[in-house]
Amino acid sequence: MDLRTARRVVFAGFGLMCICIVICGATKLDLFAYVGIGIGAATMIFWVIFGRCPECRKFIRRSSSKVCPNCGKPIDWKGSKKEEEKKEEAI
Repeated sequence: MDLRTARRVVFAGFGLMCICIVICGATKLDLFAYVGIGIGAATMIFWVIFGRCPECRKFIRRSSSKVCPNCGKPIDWKGSKKEEEKKEEAI
């Protein structure tokens, strides 16, 4: 999975978490809070798994970094060339 898609999934997950927490506050049902917390935890785990540098495969802490904090290579947030090459080879 490329970093652009992973970042979109993370933003969507945290958006859903916020919506659940707001619904919890409006309805006073604890179920929405638990669902929101579960979505937030799953989103963080997803980012730890897929938020990695395409070159050195180490964890990128911020989704706004322009270079990898570990290897110093520039990060292409629009889609990595390696992923595109793998897709072309599969076809």
